[in-house]
Amino acid sequence: MVSWRARIVAVAGCWLLQPLYLIAELAAAAATTAPYRLVQNTVSDLGATTCTTVAYPAGPVAVCSPWHPLLNSAVLVSGVLGAVGGVLLWRLLVPGAWARTAATAYCVMGIGGVGVALVPLDVDLPLHSLAALPALLVQPVALPATGAALRASGLPGARWVLLAGAVSAAGLGLFVAALYVGVGVGLTERLVLWPAYLVAPLVGAALGRRVALSRRPVRAWPSPTADLGLAATGLGRFAREPAAQPARVPSA
Repeated sequence: MVSWRARIVAVAGCWLLQPLYLIAELAAAAATTAPYRLVQNTVSDLGATTCTTVAYPAGPVAVCSPWHPLLNSAVLVSGVLGAVGGVLLWRLLVPGAWARTAATAYCVMGIGGVGVALVPLDVDLPLHSLAALPALLVQPVALPATGAALRASGLPGARWVLLAGAVSAAGLGLFVAALYVGVGVGLTERLVLWPAYLVAPLVGAALGRRVALSRRPVRAWPSPTADLGLAATGLGRFAREPAAQPARVPSA
C-alpha cells in the first residue's frame, strides 16, 4: 500500500513542477540564433535539432535552436508527469464523469507531449504534427473538466482552473484562424498551452489537500445490527438480575 507521504511526493512532482517547463521554453527562445518571436513562432521551432528551413503551409520558416535538448527534454518530462498526473486525478478526486474526462484528457496530452519531444519537427514534420494535434485539441477539454471535478470534490482552485480552460478554448479558436492567416500563430498556440502550466500548482495543491484530509481518522458509525445486539445483551442482563428489595423502615 502506498503511503500518504509517497502520494504527496507524486502529486508535487506531477503538478507543482509543471511551470518549470515555461522557464525552459523561454530560455530556449532567448538562445535561438534564427529570428524568433513568441508572438509569431511556434514552440516546435525551438525543438528543431538542426539549423534548417521548415516548410510550413503558410510559408517557409528558418529555425536554429542551440538549446533544443533543453526544450525537448522539458516537453518529454512534462508529458510523462502530465500522464501520471491524470492517473492521480482519477484516483484522488470524487469518482464521476468530470474526473474521468479530466484524467483521460491529461493522459492524451501527456502521450502527445512525449511524441512531440521524441520526433522534432525537422525530423518528421507530419508525424510531429500528428503527435502535437491531440494535445492542442484536448487541452481546452482537460481544464474545464478538472475545474468541475475539483468543485465536485469540494476542493479549492476550481474557479481559476475553469477560467484557464476558457482562455485555452478561446486560444484554440484563434490558433485555427491564425494558421490560415499566418499571423500570430505563436501567441495563439501559447494561449492554448500555457494556461495548463500556470494553474498546475493549484491542481497539485488541491490534490495534496485531498491526500492530507484522507489521513484524518473517521469515526465509524455503529451498524444497526450492532445496536440491536447491544440492546439484546442489556435486556438479558437486566432479566437475570434479581429484583431490588424495598428498603425496610425500622419500627419505632
